[in-house]
Amino acid sequence: MIWLGLAVLVLLIVGSCTIQKPLKPQAEPSGLSEENLGSVDDTPRLQSQASSQQPTDAAVAQSVETKLASLERQTSSPAETTPDAPLESPDVGETSSVTHNQTKDSKVALRRLCEAIGAKLGSVSEQDCVNQNLTMTNGWSHEGRPIAFKLYDPHGDAAPAGRVLLIGGIHGDEYSSVSISFRWMEFLDQDQTNAFQWHVIPLANPDGLLRKKSQRQNARGVDLNRNFPGRDWGQRALQQWRSKHKENPRRYPGERAASEPEVVWLMQQIADFQPDVIISIHAPYNLLDYDGPPTAPDRIGKLVLYRLGVFPGSLGSYAGLDLKVPVITVELPQAGIMPSKEDIRGMWEDLVAWLQQRFVVAPA
Repeated sequence: MIWLGLAVLVLLIVGSCTIQKPLKPQAEPSGLSEENLGSVDDTPRLQSQASSQQPTDAAVAQSVETKLASLERQTSSPAETTPDAPLESPDVGETSSVTHNQTKDSKVALRRLCEAIGAKLGSVSEQDCVNQNLTMTNGWSHEGRPIAFKLYDPHGDAAPAGRVLLIGGIHGDEYSSVSISFRWMEFLDQDQTNAFQWHVIPLANPDGLLRKKSQRQNARGVDLNRNFPGRDWGQRALQQWRSKHKENPRRYPGERAASEPEVVWLMQQIADFQPDVIISIHAPYNLLDYDGPPTAPDRIGKLVLYRLGVFPGSLGSYAGLDLKVPVITVELPQAGIMPSKEDIRGMWEDLVAWLQQRFVVAPA
């Protein structure tokens, strides 16, 4: 009995000393899966996929509610927190961890950007990117990659009917938003009737896309589409991130509004270009969202208007509500698979038709 009692005592002592491994926080999934990407790897190959039928407004609403609920329920591994992607924000005015020589050869930087894009995306080759003859000003990501763009003037000598800012790739793991930007730039290259001035930014978050494992956030772990300095940022951004999103790393808005160099640069483009309309491309909600004055299109291609609401720190909050610039958010059906060629063309034609109706056909 004495030996039995001692054995039980030893077991109790050993059990009380067992160290349990702490649970890791879970991050929201990127929306990429084998279903909508084909194969998830470091160099995804985007494919074309045709939609089989036109969705009704009710069907879109039901699909969106289901997808939103599904994405909120799912979990995946936490966002990377390696030294090159810390969550800490820099002091105001510190826009990059890389010291840049102001005379750095932009052509070399842009060529390297095209090489990286071509190696990453299956629908955009290095030569596709080079052919666009992208340019840059003072736009650098946190890791020192250029934020490139291209300006298009209206065809002929006519004054522009309006100014359109087109932005792709704010979220780095939404590959199709970058690829379709290049396709639409090719349409602009060939358009002999273009009546507008376009400012096209095909990849606003190069660090997020071009990491070995692409991520929604920038290199510092900040969701750029929650970092714009909307008037309610201070009251709502961090509070909502903590209460609603449970400090989900994918939704982190940063310590301060406009703390990220990519956001500061985008704000400068808006201030300098003074767009009449902003078109922002995302995935994978398969809908058309809108923020700003009440002039939204009802449908673009097969994408039906379905307002998701305004999030603190989003481009829609900053530009659409505060600056009163209409923001059309094109939510492509999938993040890793391009729409069909017909759908890509159809969306573009509907966008242009809506712009023409708003600025050219409509009376002044």
